[in-house]
Parts: sequence; structure tokens; C-alpha cells
Amino acid sequence: MVKLTKLQQENREKCISFADKHVNNTINSRDKSNHFEKSIWIKCSELNLHGIFVPDQYGGLDYTLADGMSFLESAGFAIRDNGLTFALTAQLTSCTYSINKSGSENIKQQYLPGIVKGEIILAHAISENSSGSDAFHMKSQYVRNDNSDLYEIKGYKTYCTNLPVADYVLAYINKADKSNSKLISTAFVIPQTELNHLENIDKMGLNTCKMGRGHINVSVKADQLVGKEGSGLAMFQDAIMHERIGMSALHLGTIERILFEAIKWTNTRMTGGKPLASKQAVTHPLVNIHNEWITLRSFLYTLTSSNLSFAKQYLQASILKDRVSELYVNATTKILQIYGGLGYSKEHEIERMVRDALASKIYSGTSEIQKEIVWKYIS
Repeated sequence: MVKLTKLQQENREKCISFADKHVNNTINSRDKSNHFEKSIWIKCSELNLHGIFVPDQYGGLDYTLADGMSFLESAGFAIRDNGLTFALTAQLTSCTYSINKSGSENIKQQYLPGIVKGEIILAHAISENSSGSDAFHMKSQYVRNDNSDLYEIKGYKTYCTNLPVADYVLAYINKADKSNSKLISTAFVIPQTELNHLENIDKMGLNTCKMGRGHINVSVKADQLVGKEGSGLAMFQDAIMHERIGMSALHLGTIERILFEAIKWTNTRMTGGKPLASKQAVTHPLVNIHNEWITLRSFLYTLTSSNLSFAKQYLQASILKDRVSELYVNATTKILQIYGGLGYSKEHEIERMVRDALASKIYSGTSEIQKEIVWKYIS
């Protein structure tokens, strides 16, 4: 059984108070209208959710991995707006983390304070129609102009979280190489306004998080590189590992909330003169969810507290992400079944939870990709 530290418990209480005051009472209307509310995004800076891993000199909390992921777990538990927490976690782990770890001091000073305050929103741009799960098999390319020290970038990115509402885009682009002898990928910060033909992508769930696609045809100065030229692949692997852990922490918090709310409901819901909890067909699925949740939660806290090599941490992040995604989808669908007609109606949030959970087996690398990573290790 995981026992929270004093700091972690305080953060959970702060998340609950914040969510009840600023987020949860409007989620149904915002989900129905597919509305991203910028004022709530900025409000999250009061908890410093945008700056969990950012050094205090830029306004962040500078948390350890364990304390940071515990904070995300508490956000998932308290905040019923899954689109908001997904968008926030995606920016935090894929964009903010990379800028803080790999960016120049100029890049850090330019972006991190605004990110922490919620005033700057970043989109993560790597996916393309032709690449699928092989993210770096991309057609977007750049050429360096040695005379002007500019990088000429042309390409197209899709399924970019936050893109329609972003101020900047962290885009991964491959260097044009006619010989195709070596993959050289580099990350650039590009103003969102420099992208052409921006489109919003309608989704099945996570409706308060915006996703989009757009064309890139821009010249970028060398000081807008994040990391060194050619460091894109290594930087992305580090970021996606943290994203997988972060999303897992977030979902474990959500699973905890919907599980114990369902348990409470089965004890008060009467059928045939007896509480629903008197039926093993109802209670046993909840026990299975509980047992898997408590096991994976222990796995999360062990992983984030251990001093592992990058290779082992990367492997365990994939195992965690795969199993948590499976549990998230299974838990929401099983619990919807327990609520019956109420669960299928939009009068109860579990209907929205099912729609939101399904994407967890796709983003941050599909469940099949996670299994491939594990297979390469064990074979």
C-alpha cells in the first residue's frame, strides 16, 4: 500500500479544493460544446501544475519525479475534466520537460516563465499521416542555409495536442538527406501563427482538449533549436518516456475516484430489497479493478523512486503505460455496466469517462507499440 508523504497529501488536498472551485462544476457544458477554456488553463498556475518539473528560478516547483507524478495522480483524482488534465500533462512532459532539460538558457528564459504562468501554451508536433507509430519516418524536412544561419523548414504535422489554441509549437523535423544514410532529427520552437491551413480535429472524447493539424513552411533562426542539431531522437525518447509515466499517473488517479464512487453507489443502490453490493456479479469486477489499480499504483511509485538506467526506466514506463491503459478502459466500461441505464445516459459522468479512456490505448504510443518495446527486451 502506497502512503503519501506530507507534501504529496497536501498537494492532493489542494487539487481537490481547486477542482471543486474552478473546474468540476462546468465540465459537462464545456464537454458538450467542445470548449477549451483558457481562463481555467491559466488558473491551473495557482497550483503550479504547469511548472511541476520546472526549476524555481523560472517560477516552477522543481519537483522530483516521484513528487511530480504523485501531483499528476492527484490532479487525475480531483479534476473531472480529462481533456484539461490530458492537455496539461502532454505539454508538461512532452514540451516543457524537453525545453527545461535540453534548451539553451535563452530558450528557457524565453518560454519557461510564461509556461508556468499559463500564459504560453505549447503544442507537440511529431505525428504525420505517413509515419503512424514510426514517428521519425516523417516527410517534414529542414535545410540549413549556411549563408544566413537560418533553417528552412517544410512539412505537415497532424494529431498535435493543443495546436489550435497554442502559442508555439515544439516540432520535430528531419534533416533533408538525399543519400538517406543517417537519420538526423532536430526539435524547433515555431510560433503557431507561422503554420498554414490550420485545422481543428474533432474527436470522440477529451473534448475540452484541442487537437489539430497544419502545414509548416517557415525559416527559423538557430537560437530556436531545442537541444543540439541532430539530438531530436534522443530528446523525444526521453520526453515520451516521461509522458507515458505522467499519463499513467494521471489515469491511476482517475481510476481511483471512479472506482470508490462506484463502490459507494453499489452500497446504497437497492434492487429486490437488497443493496446492489450484495451481488457477486457486481462486486467481483470491482474487486478485480481495485486489485489491479493498487498493484499498478505501487509499480508507479516504485518506478519513480528508483535510480534506474535509462534503458530500464524506458522499459518499465512502457509496461506501466500498457497495463494502466488496459485497466483504464476496462474499469470505465465495467463500471458503466454496473450503473446500467444511468451510466449510459449523459446524466452520469461515466459515459464521458468511457469516451475519454479509449484514447489512452492510442496516445503516447499505442498499446501495441508498448508491447513491441517489451518484446524486444525479453526476446
